[in-house]
Amino acid sequence: MLIRPSRRAFTLVELLVVIAIIGVLVALLLPAVQAAREAARRSSCSNNMKQLGIALHNYHDTHGRFPPESIWAQGAPSAWQPRNYSWIALTLPFFEQQTLHSQINFSLPIWAQQTQQGQLIRSQKIQTLLCPSDRVLGDDASAYHTMSWTNYAGSEGYDWWNRRADPHGGVFTFQSSLKMADILDGTSNTIALGEVTSFGFKNGPHITSGTGIPRVSAGEAVFHPALISPPYSDSQGTSNGSTGGYPSPDGANNPQPSWAWWRAGPHAYKPTYLACWGINTDWPGPGSFHPGGAQFTMADGSVRFIPETVEFNGDWNNQLGVWMKLNTSSGGLPVQLP
Repeated sequence: MLIRPSRRAFTLVELLVVIAIIGVLVALLLPAVQAAREAARRSSCSNNMKQLGIALHNYHDTHGRFPPESIWAQGAPSAWQPRNYSWIALTLPFFEQQTLHSQINFSLPIWAQQTQQGQLIRSQKIQTLLCPSDRVLGDDASAYHTMSWTNYAGSEGYDWWNRRADPHGGVFTFQSSLKMADILDGTSNTIALGEVTSFGFKNGPHITSGTGIPRVSAGEAVFHPALISPPYSDSQGTSNGSTGGYPSPDGANNPQPSWAWWRAGPHAYKPTYLACWGINTDWPGPGSFHPGGAQFTMADGSVRFIPETVEFNGDWNNQLGVWMKLNTSSGGLPVQLP
């Protein structure tokens, strides 16, 4: 008689123990996987910012100066015609976007211009301008009033007034175009570009960083169009003499009233930021979804990660903080770079 050997099955307790062990291993590995993915996204973002830094230098080599923060209008102030081209639109040929640049007629408003394929130029999404860690309101330009957006903005300096040859001015100060020689603090000590999110932050005070919360609803979100500069703020809303503000990109509501958004939410602000707000504080300042801070392109083309804990102290009269000195072209060398 053939006796078959008995087979021992798993008991319920043993099965539960195995499942528990697998669960613990997954819990331990998941943060490491997420950290590895974020490291890859941050590296990709850094590469984008490096390309833009090289593009700014190539633009400077060609034109003898950095691009202006915007080309706003053409004609006499009393009869301005809207142009509203961002510094990015001017820099397109220098980061492998010559084809798109060649299809833009810079003597005409950008709003209605189309590519050779009949697509709106203002809607063209450019991957080099997008951070992989960003969280967007929608996957296409329809979420942003048919405009493409960017996660990289030029530093205006302290605020949105014209601060050229002023200790509070940045590389992309309003209505200005700086030369390399104008950066008195040295290009390695001065920020040219910083990260911004596609919907901004809110509720953070001026005096610190990392205290804001994301503007997750479309009604309050603030994004930065890639190719278009919409007007906002009193300094940009009263610069057109007696007629009022700068023209809107689409020519509507012309001139733009001061302290008014050109569009209902999500609101659009040109691809620059203000240093009187710190990192991840409120929409006028820079921000990112990289843990603990954001990346910045210095005027020499190098890319650095600056933590939210950077010394702020953005006092108007004596800019002692490292953050303010990094964002101004003649504000004094930082005591210690982050």
